[in-house]
Amino acid sequence: MILRGARQVGKTTLVKEFSKTYAKQLFIELRRRYEKGIYFFKQKNEVDFYVPEAKLLLQVSYNLNAPETRKREMNGLIEAMKELEINDGVIITYDSQEKIKIDNFVITVIPAWKWLLQ
Repeated sequence: MILRGARQVGKTTLVKEFSKTYAKQLFIELRRRYEKGIYFFKQKNEVDFYVPEAKLLLQVSYNLNAPETRKREMNGLIEAMKELEINDGVIITYDSQEKIKIDNFVITVIPAWKWLLQ
């Protein structure tokens, strides 16, 4: 019983640390790739990174397994894509990969390591 709880605490910590660490690493990589501003988008929902120069919207999430996480990340991107008239968004995860099409929008889910190597 104790081990299960400890493992769960560790998992929660790992997820939080992934988001913080990778968000910082991705910000550094975005600064390296793009000379102009990198912004945070927030209205009703939020997007972690917006790069106007590249028309790039990025979310960072450990995974999209939980329905509420998937909904939150996708809603943020869709709201920003509509507002900014951008058709593509990216969700960077630990190890998930897929393409999600919603209306005229395409959301690419990609592992962090793969995005960093692009």
